[in-house]
Amino acid sequence: RFGHEELEITIAGLSASRTLNTLILQDCDISHRIMFAVKQRLEGCSTLTKLDLSNNSIGVEGVGQLRGLVENCSNLTSLRFGVSPATQREFARHKVAYLWPELDSHLAVHRLCRTLEICKEMSELVVRNVMIRCAGAEAISNCLRHWPNLAHLEIQHGSIKEHGATQLAQGLKSCPSLLRLILPYNLVGDKGVGVLSNTLSSLQRLEHLNLSATGFSKRGTR
Repeated sequence: RFGHEELEITIAGLSASRTLNTLILQDCDISHRIMFAVKQRLEGCSTLTKLDLSNNSIGVEGVGQLRGLVENCSNLTSLRFGVSPATQREFARHKVAYLWPELDSHLAVHRLCRTLEICKEMSELVVRNVMIRCAGAEAISNCLRHWPNLAHLEIQHGSIKEHGATQLAQGLKSCPSLLRLILPYNLVGDKGVGVLSNTLSSLQRLEHLNLSATGFSKRGTR
């Protein structure tokens, strides 16, 4: 794991690359300030296809910087971002919602998704421990209509409920290439799981489905 100084030195060197294909900054304690530096260094790097910012705390402002980065990366095929489980537990202990203000995080994700629509070859989207809520789920659903090649969709601990599941189900009908659908720890309940299950007939290539801890009952699975 990088310290902030080492991370800033590494990021400073990114501007010299105009052929960067993959950037993995997983579990680097990236703040919105560091995210701003990443965006600046990668401006004009149109070759980037895979970006992994998992297990960081970039927050709402950082998502805004990520949106600015995506605007210059229309060839992006894989995006991963979210808060680490340890950070989630720590802030939950202090009754702070995943470090992402509840009233703002889903709006930030909504704006990011509007930008992600330009990434026509997207094959993987992973969002973990970000309270995207129903509005964020609807925004992701709209993106799905532009991503026929999506193979992996993962949203964990997103505070998606029944309405959010319904929105996602609508978008999933446009993803015939989907192989993995992972939605654990979203309390969509029996109705939400039922709506998602009804969509499975259009996902004929699906190999992996995870609906753990989504609040459905045994009665709801009949």
